[in-house]
Amino acid sequence: MEEIFDIATRKITGKSLSQAEELALGNWLCVAENHEIYDELQKVWLLTGKLSFDLNPDVDAEWESFKNLIPDKKIKQLNKKLVYSFSSIAASIILLLGIWGVSQLFADKEIHYFSGNQIQYIQLQDNTKVYLNKNSQLTVSKKYNIDDRNVTLTGEALFEVTENENIPFIVNIFGGVQAKVLGTQFNLKAVGSSKEFSLNVFSGKVLFGNPVTEEPTLVIKGQQANYDVLKNRVSDITEFNPNVVSWKTKNLHFDNAPITEVASLLGELIGKKVIIPDNSNQIRYSGSFDDPTAQQAAEVLGLAIGWEYKITHSSVIFSLKKENTPK
Repeated sequence: MEEIFDIATRKITGKSLSQAEELALGNWLCVAENHEIYDELQKVWLLTGKLSFDLNPDVDAEWESFKNLIPDKKIKQLNKKLVYSFSSIAASIILLLGIWGVSQLFADKEIHYFSGNQIQYIQLQDNTKVYLNKNSQLTVSKKYNIDDRNVTLTGEALFEVTENENIPFIVNIFGGVQAKVLGTQFNLKAVGSSKEFSLNVFSGKVLFGNPVTEEPTLVIKGQQANYDVLKNRVSDITEFNPNVVSWKTKNLHFDNAPITEVASLLGELIGKKVIIPDNSNQIRYSGSFDDPTAQQAAEVLGLAIGWEYKITHSSVIFSLKKENTPK
């Protein structure tokens, strides 16, 4: 598949083919679907001759011409075919669109940060600090701190925002929901699959909500606001919970907390699922963890509650001690 696209590209751009390549291309074009793709490639090549190469090209107009030339379903079909080979895609684009076309195509107006399996530290142009939790993404305009200070978050991040009275700092999340501030420190969690987004404010003030559907809620230092995704509004405001940033601090502190909450947060901290015995919902726990290993966490919690434990590759499994097991 990779080779035939290279051959088709050379044919369309006027380069000579060997007899074997001509035969291979002819056989490939016998399939109606392939012939349609080849025709679309030819049209794209012809389009490059109409592109403007002056210093102020009308990119929007050229893009509209391109979209009108190739129906959406053809683009999808073409993409599906070309996905087999990145090198083939790159070579075809360079030859078909020309150097200017490629530079415009990839002149991304945004910078994308994706943390993957590690926490990522980002310092923005205005010295605002962002700590991006694992498997989270932050999108920042290349004109950040010029026209605005807007960013887009998917996942979770801790923000330490540099104050600027003239340009507010706005975090956009799903469904038009925003966190808008001038200068403050806050943690925002907005995972797409969740039914609730949470905002915890360490210092300053944050306007939180969807400005299109409601008047945003003012959240101040020491408060946590929860946004109900289904109801599309801030559902409640509670006391600030310092454990929400344990992913960054590596510390947890509990004061008579439900054991289910302890197990959930401890599991996130050590990177393993914490499984507790059935009928443990009434148990409450007080204590602290300071960047523990799975072994240390299991020993501390097991000793405090009176449980035995077993550590596997992905879990810490607690169970009642044999002498405590009901007969």
